Amino acid sequence: MTSSEINGQSPASLSSLLEAESGSLNTLIKKAKLLVGLQEYMRVALGPPLGQHLAVANLSAGNLTLYSDSPAWAARLRFKIPDMYRIAENYGFGNLKSVRIKVIRVDSARSTPKASLFLSGQAAAQVLRTASSIDDERLRESLERLGTHNRPTSHETPHPSGSRQRLHERNR
Repeated sequence: MTSSEINGQSPASLSSLLEAESGSLNTLIKKAKLLVGLQEYMRVALGPPLGQHLAVANLSAGNLTLYSDSPAWAARLRFKIPDMYRIAENYGFGNLKSVRIKVIRVDSARSTPKASLFLSGQAAAQVLRTASSIDDERLRESLERLGTHNRPTSHETPHPSGSRQRLHERNR
């Protein structure tokens, strides 16, 4: 039995909580909408590419906190802080006391995964042949690792020296 059942009250539905005119959830939703609106306005006002590298993080007691996705873009944004006061004033926030820019990854979906690089089978075989003629052990091992970065096709056969297998066994 829940506490609301004991008190004779039924639990509030999610839709009634979201549609309520008062309450902490409604206050949070209003603030989130306000921050999103300010962010969109600032991005348009700053223009590309600069606007694409900021996110409005918080606005509290006249202090605006922005996130940038890299130190380089944060430095460029800091040069625009005087403009940001004017932009915020045009949006309806004429009482800004400070603008703070922090570096943080804003949108992980925006970051692209690094592409895996592969050698052709012919290039990989050449690197492995070269590695077999090198006396320096560290250089030879590096070349052997590099030579395993190929994407074999159905008509290619593994290198006859068996370098891939030796590397696999050595790294176990």
